[in-house]
Parts: sequence; structure tokens; C-alpha cells
Amino acid sequence: PDMADGKGASRFKPTLACKCGDWRPAPAHPEIDFKPGFLAAHPDFVGRIHKLRVHMEDKTSNKVHWDAEYDLRRFLAPGEVPRLSETTPAVPGSGEQLRFLTFCPPEGGPAHQYELKVTALDNQEN
Repeated sequence: PDMADGKGASRFKPTLACKCGDWRPAPAHPEIDFKPGFLAAHPDFVGRIHKLRVHMEDKTSNKVHWDAEYDLRRFLAPGEVPRLSETTPAVPGSGEQLRFLTFCPPEGGPAHQYELKVTALDNQEN
């Protein structure tokens, strides 16, 4: 299921996929924004979050497509809400696949299932 708030509310960038079955690093990674309702329900979250850890696997082929940590505070201007922009660089050495690999299941093959785990970490990495 889509994590968007409603039908048509999300968008998929074509630069995150290909049709050739040739996995390669994408020019950028997906963006992650926190829903306003979540932030309202958890008022301490913005003050506590420091890093975001992402791990995405193609469960059909058992291939890791994205595994990295991002320092959300490093490029944050005063008063901005933390978010993962598509150009935020990964922390060097923080995972096994720092650059997001495109969605490229082989043409004519079975549908692939992907699993994305996102973990928010505070400044103590908890």
C-alpha cells in the first residue's frame, strides 16, 4: 500500500526506475517528509530527531537497494522541519548501499516486492 494520504497524493519520479533490468545508482534518492498530523501528535519529535536510517530491499531478488544513514540536522536552517531531501548526502560508511539503486525488475519477469524500513534516530543514535 502507498503511504500517501489519498489516491493520487503521491508521485513516483521516473529517475528512480528503469525498464531494462540493469540496476544502477539513481541520480538521487527518494525524499521523505513527515506528515503534519504525525508531527502534531508527537510534538517532541522535531526536537529529538537527528538522523534517519533507511534500508530497502527487493524481497523478490533479495537485493539491497538502499542502506544508509542521513544527518538531518547538518543542512537544516533554523526553524525548518527536518526532512530527507533528494540531495541530502548519506553519512560516509553508514551502510552497505549508500546510493539508491533504481527499481529495475527484468522485463517480462514476475512482479517484485520491495520493503522499506525507515528509522528515526536521536543524537544518541537511539
